[in-house]
Amino acid sequence: YNYLSRIGLAQYASILSSIIMAFIVFILGDTLPKVIARNIPEVICKLFVYPLYFFMIVFFPISYCFEKITLLLEILFKIKGEEELTEEEKRIQELLYDEPGATTYRVYFNKMDGSDYTTDYQEVNFCDEIKVPPIPIRQGYEFVGWFIDKDYTESFLYHTEIIESIMLYAKWEAYSGPDMQYLIDENIPDRVKENINFPKTAEAHPDVQLNWTTNDRYTISYDGIVIPDRVEKTVTVRLEVTSGNQKNFYEKDVIVEPIEFMPLPESGIATGYYSHYNFTGYTEDQLKLDMVIIAFGYLIDKCEINMKSIDGVAPKMLEARKSGVRVLLSVQGIEATAHYFTEANRNDKTREKLADNIVSLIEQYHFDGVDIDWEYPGWQMDSKRAEADVYTKMMKVIYEKVKAANPDYVVSAALPGGSEGYNRYNLADVAPYLDYLNLMTYDLNANGYCFHHTALVDNNQQGTMTNGSVDSSLYLYCVANKFPSNKICIGIAFYGKKSTLTNNLGVQHTNGTVSRTSNNADATTITYTNIKKNYLDRIGDGDVFEYWDAHCHANWLYIKSENVFLTYDSVKSVQEKCRYAMGYSVSDGLKSKYKLAGVMIWDIGEDRTGDLMSAVVSGMHK
Repeated sequence: YNYLSRIGLAQYASILSSIIMAFIVFILGDTLPKVIARNIPEVICKLFVYPLYFFMIVFFPISYCFEKITLLLEILFKIKGEEELTEEEKRIQELLYDEPGATTYRVYFNKMDGSDYTTDYQEVNFCDEIKVPPIPIRQGYEFVGWFIDKDYTESFLYHTEIIESIMLYAKWEAYSGPDMQYLIDENIPDRVKENINFPKTAEAHPDVQLNWTTNDRYTISYDGIVIPDRVEKTVTVRLEVTSGNQKNFYEKDVIVEPIEFMPLPESGIATGYYSHYNFTGYTEDQLKLDMVIIAFGYLIDKCEINMKSIDGVAPKMLEARKSGVRVLLSVQGIEATAHYFTEANRNDKTREKLADNIVSLIEQYHFDGVDIDWEYPGWQMDSKRAEADVYTKMMKVIYEKVKAANPDYVVSAALPGGSEGYNRYNLADVAPYLDYLNLMTYDLNANGYCFHHTALVDNNQQGTMTNGSVDSSLYLYCVANKFPSNKICIGIAFYGKKSTLTNNLGVQHTNGTVSRTSNNADATTITYTNIKKNYLDRIGDGDVFEYWDAHCHANWLYIKSENVFLTYDSVKSVQEKCRYAMGYSVSDGLKSKYKLAGVMIWDIGEDRTGDLMSAVVSGMHK
């Protein structure tokens, strides 16, 4: 019955039609040709009608019935032969059995190396093609291809439409190239913590090409960079050897030992954002930070996070973890792309999806937490507070899911300093769902006037905007809105803002304290690296003048030839911010009223001189 059911209704119908046709011809006998002969000239009958009739009555029924009889005999012999099948053949027969009317089939891959093929299969819909499987590996052999039978009489073509369950058989040929097992034995340890040296060439065989890969490039990259997880992991290292037109493969399982971190200090935290496009590796001082936040994974539609911009550089950036530095992922949606956060907050389900995707990326790449950079809730809406509630809901879900994955993971967020940003949030409500708040106390200048963009202290409309400083921002967050100060890291800028004045009289000031001076609203950003190279190294040349605003605790430059005002964080201002964050008195006796978590930098890569990073490290006692 099983064999008959596989023939299908079409085969039954064709056999039945053969029998009916033969019966009709037999009954009619010679009646039909006599009728035809009375109505058609004899010559035509002899030439066309009689041969056609002969074909119908004799040749076609006999040949057609012979085909079906052969099929039936084949079935009978198969049924009889079932008793002679081996256990493995019976097992395969059972695997390949399809229920009548099935529309989904299985394609099994038998590697012919003794491995279990029963779990190595693809499910394929009727008339669909299979996905091209990975090339199998067998020590000492070269893979030739997949075949549809054990005798290798017919190779399998990947564009074949699948209409039944089948088994494919791997064909191998003995590899005749040089044996490169020694490269595995000499270079790949059993257990690792540090990077692995993957040789690019073999000295004894210069014509042989080597290609190293792993089955988990996030734990051991294809360059041999080891990024430990919080738990022990086993990774398969694979060497592909190409010698002429032959390939051979070697593998070894490597245990990657887990990483452990010291607890973060209760205060004196030093953290910094490092954008992928500025990354050139770590300096000794940078590896003294407590946390590095990689910028950015970009939030896109459907609550997904686009990692393309940092995927290639992530292994090298994550290497800081082996020096005890926690590395977080910053997820951003800013201005024109901020609406993706709005979409992710449509309902509880979308928030759950966003949080799940964040946890998945943390564990896939081995980040040590997440930083949320939504700039800003309520953006381009009628009210700045339009999304204050959903922001709290979002952070609650993210925090709970991240902590459920590992309580040691860090959850932080970047929020704006100054008088315009804090009211976009329910700060007291969101506080339980943040380990740290990275307060962006920079870009606090305004077009139209010469204002410091990252001053420590206000000087209302004389050098700063109203509430345009670190100190006044902390008041708005901690006093006015009850956010706990011991979770706040104040911002340090490794860049400056330069703007051209509207007159040629220079910047109005009193002993460095900036007075209300107009500019032409063209403030542009400049890295500290370029500030040092283009201006600081020229101080004293009669064109570049440096000033210290003692009231605001901020340095600034005037460039006479360009008629430019440049506001920036200097070594001195960074030192004062660090003393302020640590609770010490600064230059004029000013002391913070708030117990702070520490300081935060944007962007580490914008100081290639090392001057500002050195000031942070010494100032935060690292």
